[in-house]
Amino acid sequence: MSIKKIVVDALAFMPTSEGFTGGEARRWVREVFRHKTRNYGYSRAETSWAISHGFMPEQVARLGINKDNYKDYISARDYAYLRPLNGTYAKWLTDRVTIFSMFKPFRDRMPECYYQLGRRYNEPNIIPLSDSSRPNDISGVFTLIREKGEVNISPANGDAISAVKSEGDRFILDGKKYSEEALREKLEDYGQTLVLTERIMPDETLENGVLNLIVINEYGDSPEIGDAFITYDDYGRIPFSSVRSKSEDSLEEVDMLEDKFREIDADAVDEKTGIFGGKKIPHWDEITAFIDEFCRFVPQLEFFGCQIIVRKDDFKMVALHNHPDYPTCKPFSKETSAYLMKKVSQKREAYSSLLVRLRRGLKKLSRRIRKLYAR
Repeated sequence: MSIKKIVVDALAFMPTSEGFTGGEARRWVREVFRHKTRNYGYSRAETSWAISHGFMPEQVARLGINKDNYKDYISARDYAYLRPLNGTYAKWLTDRVTIFSMFKPFRDRMPECYYQLGRRYNEPNIIPLSDSSRPNDISGVFTLIREKGEVNISPANGDAISAVKSEGDRFILDGKKYSEEALREKLEDYGQTLVLTERIMPDETLENGVLNLIVINEYGDSPEIGDAFITYDDYGRIPFSSVRSKSEDSLEEVDMLEDKFREIDADAVDEKTGIFGGKKIPHWDEITAFIDEFCRFVPQLEFFGCQIIVRKDDFKMVALHNHPDYPTCKPFSKETSAYLMKKVSQKREAYSSLLVRLRRGLKKLSRRIRKLYAR
């Protein structure tokens, strides 16, 4: 373990003991360090004010946060503190195979899932999902790719996603061409369960953007859309091949595509009316009815985000997020912020005891140490 990683773990001990997950605590420590030691185009006073109020300086500038309104919105730090939301039910939103299995009544509004690729007893384990008549071997996977022309491939967990495209006798993944044999070896040696799904991309209906919704369902039977916005460069933005190569624990500046504080090209939508660019989003009433039905089907999910691709004739929910990123075109709405800040207060109360915090901090630290020596 490098000295810098040890420093990160040491600095993350206190926020972890207070209720932060280890990942969020280390992420915040890294970002504070980077912004205080590097020039991001903001003065020392601007940087210090932003960090002391739970934001990065670029967020303050981008979202219009100031001393008069910062109390109206949940800070990025407090929002990170809430992870993981939905408790044990989070897997219902984070695992693609679970989503496919559990939300069967809503499959017509989701991308079709073709295959699950994994290993069992060190042997390839390939499971057809939506069509059990497909061959349960790797040849069936390549036949499917040729048949569809292009499909999505992604780890079962996480936001990473890439396209696999058939081109003659070659296949293209993350901009690189592979023979069938080479791609077969890459997929079989990946080390995580992979899922092949239908590739659905935005079109001109929303100016090639994706509708993002933040949904609150606090009591299980009264869902509401807390925020809505269109993103233009966010859907499928993390190539799955980059997931295993990131250096999360370094204090060094790392240019990662999944940087939590980078600006994402986005426009706000009126979450009450669905008005965007002076017009109502196509299928808006159908979308809100779908969200209402979806939430009542799983009342255990209290807060989540979803991405919806809206086209002329239909719409598809292409992604679910247990802890969606903090918006970049506007802060969370005051209603959403009020709900989230209430949850922050409840969590802080649960971790108010010094003994509870000490036990949690030591438990997280011991897990980090065991993980290190288990490699």
